[in-house]
Amino acid sequence: IGNLYAIHNRQGFSIDDWYAGADIFLDNSYRKVIDFSEQTWHNTPTYTSCIEPLETAFGRIHAHTSLNLDKELVKLGFEIDPEEPSHNIIKKPIKIYAFKNEASNSYIFCTQGMANNESMNHHAELVWQINKEQHLDQTLESYLTLVKQIFTLGWILLISAKKEANLVGASITADFSEYQRIAPNLSAIILNEFSLYKREAYMNDGAYRYLNVLTITGSEYKIAKKISASALLNVLSHKGIGQINKLERSSINWNIENEYKFEEKNSLTMST
Repeated sequence: IGNLYAIHNRQGFSIDDWYAGADIFLDNSYRKVIDFSEQTWHNTPTYTSCIEPLETAFGRIHAHTSLNLDKELVKLGFEIDPEEPSHNIIKKPIKIYAFKNEASNSYIFCTQGMANNESMNHHAELVWQINKEQHLDQTLESYLTLVKQIFTLGWILLISAKKEANLVGASITADFSEYQRIAPNLSAIILNEFSLYKREAYMNDGAYRYLNVLTITGSEYKIAKKISASALLNVLSHKGIGQINKLERSSINWNIENEYKFEEKNSLTMST
């Protein structure tokens, strides 16, 4: 049928305490068609650039910058040899554009230039969304440095993925201590579908897709790696943070190592 989730939102001393504060829901694996309209044919648009659909949806560009992979990879601890033939891959120009989504009160950052890299098995542009209301003291421009590191990590996932790999759920960790003030719990990223554009898109040089980048905590990264990346994405979506990031939110924790035992009339062992 699907996956049943029971998330407790507070500490307790008995199973009754845990049950009272639990958030229990079923992620149904089956989707029923309730209704459908008359079938019509539409020509698939071919965009001149990957930001064209975002400009159509959200209007003008509010900020932009360039992503220098050389510089960002060195900051992450990688050694770059300009003499290596693979260095040409890193030198390909990548732009970052920012839009305002007034409907969800968020900023949307999108790359341009990752999808047309012939060395990648997966052609995708990356999107990162941030809740504006939670960070009123931060200007749009103040996120650009953080976005560069986030998109560089996303680029690493894209360039290293095998052709048959499913990139939704792919994750990577890094040192984000430089951004401790605005993102105190940030420890890793994980890729998800971009809910506003799930299908494949087309430009003159071929097909590509959009992938949404979620910033997650260290505990959540362990969940993705040791238990299930899809389970983590389901829980994040249920909590309303499966698309738009909230940097100062509390972490979702999953007890991986320990078992919790409640001694009652009928003893119960809960393990995850």
